[in-house]
Amino acid sequence: MFFVLSKLFWIVASPSNLFLFLAAAGAVLLFTRHWLWGRRLCVVGLVGFGVLGLSPLGWLMLNPLENRFDRPAEIATPPAVIVVLGGAIQPELSGARHQISINEAAGRLTEAVELSRRFPSAKIVYSGCSAALGGGPCEADVAGLFFTSMGVARERIVLERASRNTQENALFTRDLVGQKDGEVWLLVTSAFHMPRAVGAFRKVGVSVTPWPVAYLTAPSDPEYGHVLGGLRLSETAVREWIGLVAYRLTGRIETLFPAP
Repeated sequence: MFFVLSKLFWIVASPSNLFLFLAAAGAVLLFTRHWLWGRRLCVVGLVGFGVLGLSPLGWLMLNPLENRFDRPAEIATPPAVIVVLGGAIQPELSGARHQISINEAAGRLTEAVELSRRFPSAKIVYSGCSAALGGGPCEADVAGLFFTSMGVARERIVLERASRNTQENALFTRDLVGQKDGEVWLLVTSAFHMPRAVGAFRKVGVSVTPWPVAYLTAPSDPEYGHVLGGLRLSETAVREWIGLVAYRLTGRIETLFPAP
């Protein structure tokens, strides 16, 4: 139920959808006796789009998420498991075009390949199936093809093919692999997603070493003035902050903003 509600909620809460709806509703009201409210809604919608797209607000919201966890300077004990969270692959497009299609989170995959070479005894666990409401092709299956095509031995690859969100990533990976005492697990996911991911794994009793990748912001160089870029950052940041609040309220993480 949580998964379904979260998907439906985001359709309404997505800033671009929300401001578009307000502007459209205002445009309709302009032709009624409530034209004054229509004008106000149009202004709110247009100003909202402008603030999200042209101001550095997206960078300001996203930067703290991406800076929350750093990679360790060194790893004294080689990791037994490298957990890679889903979200980098477009399984529907991969199937339709008969080739592996990846998105801006591709760093999750490329960094996992590099780590597999650096730590040749570690298992590579890819966690994630389909995040679509109605289900769909499984992302983990495409990830398996990607890793083998990059030279990772098939026997090292573990595919977790059931999870649909971050909490399920943590729970199903724990149940599938099982962390032994003293084992080091690296957690590879996008930097903005790392606080919620670390919190979710801690909640189910799995200790992970964060390995953030696929950064979207520079630490001291605000991005603004480009509508599409600003909207992309704002959408990502708002969604992640809402995710943190929802996970905290439902007990899926112990603190609102998990720390190192």
